[in-house]
Amino acid sequence: MAVVRTTLLLMPLALWLSVGWVGGNQEAMWPGAGSILNVTNADLSKGVDYLMKFGYLKQDGKMRTGEDLREAIITMQRFGGLEETGKLDEGTLKLMQSPRCGVADIIGTAETTRKKRYALVGYYWQKKNLTYRIVRTTPQLSPYVVHDAIRRAFNVWSDVTPLTFTEMFHGEADIMIDFLWGFHGDGNPFDGPGNTLAHAFFPGPRRGGDTHFDEEEKWTMTKEGANLFQVATHEFGHALGLGHSSEHNTIMGPFYRYRDPLQLTEDDIRGIQQLYGAPEEKARPKQPLTPVVTQEPRYPPKRPDHVPNTPEQPPRRPPVHTPDRHPHTPNHPETPVDTCFSSIDAVAVIRSELFVFKDRHFYRYHDKGLYPGYPAMTSRFWRSLPRGVHVDAVYERYDGKIVFFKGSEYWVFDGNYLESRFPRPIRDYGLYVQSVDAAFVWGHNGKTYFFKGNRYWRYDDIEKKMDRGYPKKIDRWEGVPNNLDGIMQWTDGENQFKY
Repeated sequence: MAVVRTTLLLMPLALWLSVGWVGGNQEAMWPGAGSILNVTNADLSKGVDYLMKFGYLKQDGKMRTGEDLREAIITMQRFGGLEETGKLDEGTLKLMQSPRCGVADIIGTAETTRKKRYALVGYYWQKKNLTYRIVRTTPQLSPYVVHDAIRRAFNVWSDVTPLTFTEMFHGEADIMIDFLWGFHGDGNPFDGPGNTLAHAFFPGPRRGGDTHFDEEEKWTMTKEGANLFQVATHEFGHALGLGHSSEHNTIMGPFYRYRDPLQLTEDDIRGIQQLYGAPEEKARPKQPLTPVVTQEPRYPPKRPDHVPNTPEQPPRRPPVHTPDRHPHTPNHPETPVDTCFSSIDAVAVIRSELFVFKDRHFYRYHDKGLYPGYPAMTSRFWRSLPRGVHVDAVYERYDGKIVFFKGSEYWVFDGNYLESRFPRPIRDYGLYVQSVDAAFVWGHNGKTYFFKGNRYWRYDDIEKKMDRGYPKKIDRWEGVPNNLDGIMQWTDGENQFKY
């Protein structure tokens, strides 16, 4: 399959036209345009450049009329959800300056008047199990946050198709992901902060599926700047074969709009299922732990990569009290486990839900309390664990895998299915102890922390190595006791609970 390069520019033609507009007669350049041209030469020049770049005006060297320009403007206004005036009015010129995807809106000979909103570009992957690799991350976010955002963006599409996505850390993957800037060798240079945020290539060999993010943008996990999870979800639609939709409220609309929560529309789902079909009934579901809501976790600003001597908010042991008959439910419960517990074995946030492990059982909580049917036996849900196991520690890794620790061994699960070649010794982590007391991933730096007695270790799951200078004494973290039962951090990164 040929690689589709979606934002080709005919620079000599664009330059010639630009010179003509600045110094020439607008009506002569666009015969029959009339009232459309009630703008400055500079605005007309920028407007036509934009319409050519994103496919609304053909770059075939033929003379265009005012009617061609009017139709191009109307189509662009339709994609942007504006009133279709056919004029370069203030709202249209403003939209042309707004953040958007770098992929053209009209591809090839696609008809601009089609009734179908979603766009198929004629390319799709001829296999269901795809791989991806993140070549570089942005220093604006921790590696953990970047990998997690990319994983969740792929999950948005795998949830409505038979596709699976597996991360690679070396070699050539189907979809190569990178953070780049300016001219970066693919014929589609980035333009600095604002306007073009990212672009992706349609399925095919060589660059097919590759996705690039403009490093000069302000990448965040909030509504400020450009939300990486939301931009990535859009770009991966292109990497799978979708063009831009003229339904401006869809994920595949060309213009960036923050959504809370982000959800595929019926138009997005119809488009991707036209290419790959609906999800298949699988003997092994990809993610059996169903989240309560479809929304991305909020992460705090990037913080230093060291453990502070004094955390901003020293964690407190939850108070023990009898709950009211009709208690108020805050966003994060003050008491994340049943108050009758005098101790627990482990605690973790998995798929944005709270899991508490006690003796042979686990308790599963959402934001309104304990799920019906819980507690359940741990070894009956994760069947490859030893029967009746009392786990020591649990955490969710950056790639969504769930890691259990018991004694000197650990198990890695994809959902509730054990990965091959497990269990393995915990010395794989560089932990030369008989067991661990607790483990969690700290969202500020994406590192995994292990606790045992009065010491703690910091491990890099992406590089698969223990950081230098560890273990250290737990008393470096004020308020954290020795011999922890469990430790976790909410997905907003603000509060830690230790037992």
